[in-house]
Amino acid sequence: DTEAEERFEREAKTLARMSHPNIPAIYDVKFDEGARLIYFEFLAGSPLQELVNESTSPSMEETRRWFLQGSSALQHAHELGVIHRDVKPANIIVSEDRRTASLVDFGIALTADEVRRITKSGYAIGTPGYMSPEQMSGGEVDGRSDLFSLGVTMYVALCGQMPQPAEY
Repeated sequence: DTEAEERFEREAKTLARMSHPNIPAIYDVKFDEGARLIYFEFLAGSPLQELVNESTSPSMEETRRWFLQGSSALQHAHELGVIHRDVKPANIIVSEDRRTASLVDFGIALTADEVRRITKSGYAIGTPGYMSPEQMSGGEVDGRSDLFSLGVTMYVALCGQMPQPAEY
């Protein structure tokens, strides 16, 4: 549909602007009749979510390294005005040797201007449990929302489960 095509084109344009060691490179984009394709750098590894599900708890050193890399990727995106809006363990790929973590799936990422223009007031998009309070309530989001989600993701990586919901 038209909305999906617009989202695809935004993701392709967003990714084409990024060049960071912890964000997969985009090699090509095809806008053929009936087909929309983005060709990414292949990342040999597993989503952090799989490691958590397998109870393959990372060491403190691995966690520190992965989340410094993830923070660096987010900083790069934020410097370009891009808000990821869906940071979670499924969107962090850990290399086979467990040395590198990459942030993937910028499918719902938007620039700050696009967030204001496209996202309807009171409309929340993201993954419940990982979204910041302002994102969950459909409020305006910025890079701080991604940092909240990264913090929840780190908690899950270290503890193997989501934090208990409460009034914070």
